[in-house]
Amino acid sequence: MTDKINRTIFSAMETLLEENFYASAYSLSGYKESACCLEKDHAGWNVYTGERNNQYDLKHYGNLTEAFFDMLNRLCVSSEEEEKIKDAFFEKIVRVA
Repeated sequence: MTDKINRTIFSAMETLLEENFYASAYSLSGYKESACCLEKDHAGWNVYTGERNNQYDLKHYGNLTEAFFDMLNRLCVSSEEEEKIKDAFFEKIVRVA
């Protein structure tokens, strides 16, 4: 059940990031230079800024939704933009459920 939920969340994240940000600004598959990065580990999800082969401002999350919201906070230029994308995220998740 959790895998299916994570796949749904990941798919919604991927779509919303593609629609709202340049691909160079983020990575959903680990380290990327000068980008906001998401990386899965054995205990959950890491979000960080990749720069000069380092992971800056690293935060660990137990669930994917919290990790995505951290990415939005880092990528959005305004709180209005962040809220708009969060609303779209919840709409996509509810539609699938």
